[in-house]
Amino acid sequence: MGKRAIVRVLSEYNILSVDFQEYQTLQEFKDVVEYEFELIAQYKIKKAHIDIRRVKTYPEGVKDYIIKEWFPTVNKLGLEYIAFVQPYDIRGQVDMLAVHMEIYESSKMEMYENIYMVHFSDPTSALNWLLGV
Repeated sequence: MGKRAIVRVLSEYNILSVDFQEYQTLQEFKDVVEYEFELIAQYKIKKAHIDIRRVKTYPEGVKDYIIKEWFPTVNKLGLEYIAFVQPYDIRGQVDMLAVHMEIYESSKMEMYENIYMVHFSDPTSALNWLLGV
């Protein structure tokens, strides 16, 4: 994934770790997500640590992609717990929360009742939560 995102499995915990390093185009985001899907399926991952602290705003198309593609796919693949490390930038926080609120408030939420999402301000707290669930 290069300098845009670091995607790996924390093998000792079987947790997917995704750390977005800088701005992503929609295609770059899709490339990262496709790799996430592969790892979740291959390792039967149930927990994910998604660090988006450096995301300033979501590129055009990413919000819709998260709602229409990412959530349904990770749900189908069996992901159950997601710890999001929220962006430093207020615009990034607003984008993230808008996407998550749209999912919670939509009728689609019934499809995702098996996914628990929690937001954290630091990666250590996020990881500790995942280790405790």
